[in-house]
Amino acid sequence: MADRTIKPDDTHDLVLQNNDGSAKIEVNEAQTVVLTGGSTTALTIDGSGDTTLAGTANDIGTVTSGTFNGTIGSSATIAKSGMIINTETQSFSVGGTYDTTVSSSYETTGLAVSITPLNTSTKILVLGSFGVSSNSSSYYLALNIYRSGSSVTDEYLVSSTYNGFGRAYTEGGTISPVYIDNPSNSNTTDAITYTVHIKVNGGTGYFGSSSAGSITVCEIKA
Repeated sequence: MADRTIKPDDTHDLVLQNNDGSAKIEVNEAQTVVLTGGSTTALTIDGSGDTTLAGTANDIGTVTSGTFNGTIGSSATIAKSGMIINTETQSFSVGGTYDTTVSSSYETTGLAVSITPLNTSTKILVLGSFGVSSNSSSYYLALNIYRSGSSVTDEYLVSSTYNGFGRAYTEGGTISPVYIDNPSNSNTTDAITYTVHIKVNGGTGYFGSSSAGSITVCEIKA
């Protein structure tokens, strides 16, 4: 059977509609196709082939390719569980701003990084790499990450130790803590700050003296 073409008279639009006109498809002279549902324009395809969805709860299914040039709504699913969706980092250089001495109790180094979670049920992966040293090979230096914020419990999270025993103190070493924080019990999307603290069991410890380093925090989707 041959194709059947329906077209309006010149200068007129082609409209297919239900009895009361509340649902219709309109093909107009401007080369635009308009789909109306419930007396509201739902979809428009212009002469260039660009498509506009007018609804506020559109389900377009799974997009397998292409480029999205717009704003993704807060309720959209943009990542699978276990994927990193948000990252912040702070670095320091050798002998830079964060070079300091510490005592036998934990003291802040001044190195901190803040992250604002995108979701309330996510975890935060904390990664660090810090150059440290002491003024004697007889002592050790301990490092801890302190979590704080207006909507979370302020507490120390993870302790890592550089042991100077049997090494020349001028060599120094590197402490590289890895920790998965779970601030989701606070159900917060407020900013969370992670600060590096250190202490020594004797003598003097140095942070940032032997090598550069950084602290990075990554939000993991639940």
